[in-house]
Amino acid sequence: MKAQVNALSAHGGTLFTSNRWKRSNPPARAELLQFLHESVNWAGLEAAARPYYQSDIQSTGRKGFSLGMMLRYLLVQELWGLSDQGVVDMAKDSYSVAKFIGTDPDYPRPPSAAAVRKFRQATAACWGEGIKWVVYWDLQGKGYELRMGSLAEPMTRRKPKG
Repeated sequence: MKAQVNALSAHGGTLFTSNRWKRSNPPARAELLQFLHESVNWAGLEAAARPYYQSDIQSTGRKGFSLGMMLRYLLVQELWGLSDQGVVDMAKDSYSVAKFIGTDPDYPRPPSAAAVRKFRQATAACWGEGIKWVVYWDLQGKGYELRMGSLAEPMTRRKPKG
């Protein structure tokens, strides 16, 4: 199955976006994210969040990341229970997440954890309990059930002496 370039990608046709899964099924994460990309009412989410995020349409200063990209970061963050830095790292590490979000980890640079935090805080009033529940009820209305998951990364730390 040849992976397709997401329409949100800022730089289509790079080596990163031409990934293939030869003679195997795509990863379950890739299938879930492709389903969400096709099934969620992104236009409705963008309309709800637009009053809280203007960085991508401002006429002066540096343009911000697109609203659609930031919404996808927020959804991935909430579905997998990640921190702001965790979702940025996940987008850098996972081809399917980067494709879903619409970023290439090398060109252009993905938003920083601070940018994700600012977006999350700016749109918090819009979602109430979180964007995942808006998506959950949207999918429920279409006859699907979304079960929440988590991703736990192994980590080490130095033991105190003594």
